[in-house]
Amino acid sequence: MSHASPTDGPKTSIRGRLNSRSCGGLPQGRAHVVLVAEYSETQQSLCEYLENHGFQVSTVANRGALLRVLARSQVDLIVLDVLSPADGDGLALCREIRRKFLIPIFVLSARAEESERIRVFESGADAYLSKPFSRRELLGRINALLRRTQGKILGSSRNECATRFADWVLVSSSARTLQHRDGSVVRLSPKEFLLLVLLLNARGRVLSRSQLISGMGWHHLDEDARQLDVFVGRLRRKLRDGGHSQRLIRTVYAEGYVLACAPEQ
Repeated sequence: MSHASPTDGPKTSIRGRLNSRSCGGLPQGRAHVVLVAEYSETQQSLCEYLENHGFQVSTVANRGALLRVLARSQVDLIVLDVLSPADGDGLALCREIRRKFLIPIFVLSARAEESERIRVFESGADAYLSKPFSRRELLGRINALLRRTQGKILGSSRNECATRFADWVLVSSSARTLQHRDGSVVRLSPKEFLLLVLLLNARGRVLSRSQLISGMGWHHLDEDARQLDVFVGRLRRKLRDGGHSQRLIRTVYAEGYVLACAPEQ
């Protein structure tokens, strides 16, 4: 176990320090998860649980320590307790991460109401779990999120071809990068990218809301329908999809959504 410099926080406190854990005996290339939460026995236990299931885990307590980890390490997933960061609003930190990075963000919150879930997703999170939760469920959801954000589209990501649709080209599925015909580049969050993949792979077929919710890795049709709408809105904004009559992502009344043009390779 190692800690960052004591200048990250008071010498009598672990707050603000980095605990970058090393898991002896685990295979190289394991997923690197950063847990953003104040030090506690619960946090320590969760960290050890994830390590025991094959993850490399770093724990940080504030924005500064998180940004230092992101600057020097390859990170595959951020688990953010929105009530924990010692130096500010957890959702503000979520928005900052989403602006700067493409890393999947899994938010933990003590609040379970729908309005909180919507705020979390509108802040850029890709997954959400309310407290209290079982560690097994968290592990399952983390694994599902990582599986769904590996950049797979229309074939193998190892031999990917440029995918064209409307005025856009999917330049890199592994980096979730789109290029407009005017030369501008847009990066998608993991869940935005996954939604686009589902629509592209449908090749002009209407996908029901239940199909999309299942494809996004969610489990509750009623609860997750609003979350789906949030991500459709986010993707539309990034695709400059503002017109109603000529929308690229079209809403089909009482059915679901469809991408109005078929992809080309």
